[in-house]
Amino acid sequence: MSNKIKLFINNVFKVVSFLLFTVNVASAQTYQVGWIQEIKNVDENAYLIRGGKKITPALLMPVFNEDVIHVDKKGSVDIQINKNLVKIQKNNSPYKVSHTVEQATVHSRLLGWASTFFDDDDGETMLSTVSAVSRSVDAIDVPIFGFSTQKILQRKELAFIWRNGKAPFHVMIQSQDTAEVLITRDNITSNEIKLNISNLKVGRYKFILSDSQVEKEFLFDLVLPDEAPLISRNILCMNKVQCELFLVLELLQKGQDEWLMESYQVVSQYADGNFMAYKIREQLK
Repeated sequence: MSNKIKLFINNVFKVVSFLLFTVNVASAQTYQVGWIQEIKNVDENAYLIRGGKKITPALLMPVFNEDVIHVDKKGSVDIQINKNLVKIQKNNSPYKVSHTVEQATVHSRLLGWASTFFDDDDGETMLSTVSAVSRSVDAIDVPIFGFSTQKILQRKELAFIWRNGKAPFHVMIQSQDTAEVLITRDNITSNEIKLNISNLKVGRYKFILSDSQVEKEFLFDLVLPDEAPLISRNILCMNKVQCELFLVLELLQKGQDEWLMESYQVVSQYADGNFMAYKIREQLK
């Protein structure tokens, strides 16, 4: 091999190495600066630019230091990131989110989302969305998403996971109207278990989960598919100090031959009960 060819290959290797180093450095400089705690007056004229893509800003969406909030035409949007309320209009657009430097906290409030696609028993593709709530044990029954009860699809099984719970634990489902105990499981030692609720009729029920130190309950409505655009399917409790309730929601509404897909990269820190999520919205044809 001639010296010129060796020199050329060496130079190419140096250029590629430099580019890879530059990409790694740029990636390392991107970090989460907070969560969108409140959003008002958002319309099609306001959007968030991340990595060259336009994203519709939404409640609880994580924001990063390189994100830019942009407003077109005569639009405006009010966004609260952590404790900072920002009113963005055309005359001060775009707004770089890195101006907000306060680090986000994820305790004792609605935290984030995660989702995957799955096929139901009939082969129809649905979107499963996981939501997480971190509250003290005594406040788990605080309404979530503005609902005092969660909606669960009839015919489906109810799955839950108790991480760091003290085994054995006990599960019970009873009728809210008659207080009749319809499903009970004692001495559960596995962290993950599924209950068959296909025999339950449409109505309101009470779900009770307990171990030797904690007992908590919440209400859910068993409904038909056409009565519930958001259906919860999964419960997850983290530990006996901070108990996180994870509800899996099916988005059953489909319009204009499009699915609204919300995909996420999820990072969980089970030791202290924290839950973090990265959210991206896409339209699927």
